Amino acid sequence: MTEVTADQVLSKLNELDLHLSPEINYQLETIFLETEGFFVNKKIREKFQWIQKIEPYLKKVLLEYEQVLFVSRGGRGWIVKPSS
Repeated sequence: MTEVTADQVLSKLNELDLHLSPEINYQLETIFLETEGFFVNKKIREKFQWIQKIEPYLKKVLLEYEQVLFVSRGGRGWIVKPSS
């Protein structure tokens, strides 16, 4: 697996017509690790849908300078790790 850049991820999200909230600072290259390959569009859409569901919560809890580093599915849902 090759490393992706934030620009590559943003380009892929735009290609799929998926738009994250501009109010939240995401480190896209660590959230979406792949932009090419088998079933990658489905993986991106699924993760995007989960992020979209938790964005209202993220807007409330994240401080202005904090950044979301990764989002991962846990046993009961998704886990978000902000930078500190």
